[in-house]
Amino acid sequence: MITLSNDEDLRLAPEVAARLDRGHACIDAMDLPAALALAQEAMTLSPGAAEHCRAQFLAARCHYFQGEFDLGALLAREARDTAVVAGEVAVQALAQTLEARCLEQAGEIGAALDQLLLTHQLVEAAPGGHAEHRTAEQYVAVTLGVTHLSLGDLEAALSWCEQAVMLARPLRNQGLLAAAIDTMACVYSALAAQARSDQRPDQALDLERQAAAASAQAMDIARRAGNERYESSALLNLVESLTLTGDTARAFELLEDWQRRHPQASGHHRAHHLGSLGFLLRATGRLAESVTAFEQARDLATDEPHRVHLTEQLALALELCGRWEEALQRYKDFHQQQLQLSTERVRRSARVAAARPDIARERARARHLASTNAELQRRTDDLSRQALEDPLTGLPNRRHVDQWLHAPGHMAAVLMIDVDHFKQVNDRHSHALGDEVLRTLGRLLQQNLRPQDVVARLGGEEFVAIVPGDADDEAVRRTAERLRTAVEQHAWHGLAEGLAVTVSVGAASPHEATSQQALLDLADRRLYEAKAQGRNRAVTAG
Repeated sequence: MITLSNDEDLRLAPEVAARLDRGHACIDAMDLPAALALAQEAMTLSPGAAEHCRAQFLAARCHYFQGEFDLGALLAREARDTAVVAGEVAVQALAQTLEARCLEQAGEIGAALDQLLLTHQLVEAAPGGHAEHRTAEQYVAVTLGVTHLSLGDLEAALSWCEQAVMLARPLRNQGLLAAAIDTMACVYSALAAQARSDQRPDQALDLERQAAAASAQAMDIARRAGNERYESSALLNLVESLTLTGDTARAFELLEDWQRRHPQASGHHRAHHLGSLGFLLRATGRLAESVTAFEQARDLATDEPHRVHLTEQLALALELCGRWEEALQRYKDFHQQQLQLSTERVRRSARVAAARPDIARERARARHLASTNAELQRRTDDLSRQALEDPLTGLPNRRHVDQWLHAPGHMAAVLMIDVDHFKQVNDRHSHALGDEVLRTLGRLLQQNLRPQDVVARLGGEEFVAIVPGDADDEAVRRTAERLRTAVEQHAWHGLAEGLAVTVSVGAASPHEATSQQALLDLADRRLYEAKAQGRNRAVTAG
C-alpha cells in the first residue's frame, strides 16, 4: 500500500479514507477492477482537493498495473495538479513519481529520470515528518533505483536502493521495505549476470548469493506484513537466484510452501508461481513437467506481457522435449503475440508523448534542469560516496572491501582486527561511549598505517586493514603488533574513567593465498585463534 490515508497526521473524510485504504490493498492482491471501482467511488465522495488528489492517484496506480501507461500518466498528472492546488506536497511527489514510471514503461526513460530527480529535490526541500511524506521520499528513491537499473547504471541503482531501504525501515508499512530490499536483489542479480558475461564465475556466484539472501529477507518481511504481492515477487526472484546458484532443492521447497500458504491466491500470482516452477523444472531436467507448468501458467496469466513471456518459455521447453511441431507452433504464437504487443506499446507510447506538457513548458523544465545539474551531480556523488562509507566512523565499509575482493590481482596483506570484550564496554558505560570507542579506534588504526593502506569497518566492532605490496611475513607481523600496541597504549581513560581497550589481530601475508577472498578468510581464522589464545594478541604466519 502506498498512501497512508488513515495516518493520524492527516484529516480526510472517513468514507473516502476507508475506500482509499481498501483500494490500495486490492492492488496488492492484484484485484485491479475492485481497486479501480473504489478509486472512482472515492473521487465521487471526495469533499475537497486533499481527498480528490489521493483518489486520482489510486486510479492512476490501477491503470499502471493494468499496463495502461497512457491513462496512468494522464491520471497521475491530474493527481499532481490537484495536489499542488491542495498544497499536498507528499501526494504531488507520489503522483510525479508514478507518472515517471509510466513514462519509463512507454520508452520515455530520459524524461522519466529528469522528473524523478526533480521530484527527489521536491521531497528533500519540503518539510517532512508525517508518514505520507516519508513514504513519498522512499517511493522516489526506490523508483530511481529501478530507473537506473533499466539504464544499466548498476552502481547508481544499488546506491538508490540502499537509500530506499534505509528510508523504509521506520515506516509502518513494512511491505515497502520488502519491495526495496527485493529491488536491491534484482540489482545484485544484474551485477551477477554482468560478471558471468565477463567470464568472472566466482564473482557471479557470490553476487547471486547476495541476491538470494536479499530476496529471502524481502520475502520474510512481506510475509510478516501480510503483503502477498511483494511476498510473491520476492519468492520468484529467490527461486531464480537459488536455481542459478545450484540450490534447487531449497527452491522446490519454497515453491511448495508458498502454494500451501496461499491456496486461494489470485490467477495473477498463481501464473507467476507456475512460471517459476516451470523454469526450475526445466533447469533440473524434468522437461515434460516443465511443459505442463508453463501451459498452466499461460492459461492463468492476466496480463499480456507475462502471457507472451510464458509462450516463449513453453516453446523452449517443448523444443527441449523434442516435440518439434508443437514447439514451432508456440514460437509462431509467440512472435505474433510479440508483434501485437509491440504495436500496442508504440500506440501507447505515442499517446503518452502526445499527452505530455506543451513544448514551452518542456523548454522551461530543461532550463530548470540545466540550472540544477550541479546540485543533482553533487547529490549523486554523495550517494555514491555514502554507499562505500561507514556512517559511524567515516571509514570504508564492507561494500568497499567487497569491491577490493573482486578487483583483479592486487598484492596485499590482510589484517582482521576485533575489539576485545566490546559488549562489556557498552554494558558498563553506554552505547554512545561504545560508538566513540569505535570512532577513536578507526582513527588510531589509520594513524599507524601508511597513506596508501586501507582501514575499513566490516560491522560491529570488527575492522580490516588492507596493506598493498609484497610484504613478507616479518613485515606483516610488525604491522600487526604496531596496531595492537597502539590500541593497548592509547589513553582510553580520557573517554571514561577506568576504560581500557585492547584488540585481537589475525593477519595473512600476500604470498599465502592465490585470491583476495582466501587471504581474508585466512586472516579471519587467525583472528579467532588470537581470541582463543587469550585476546590482546596478534596471530600471523609462522
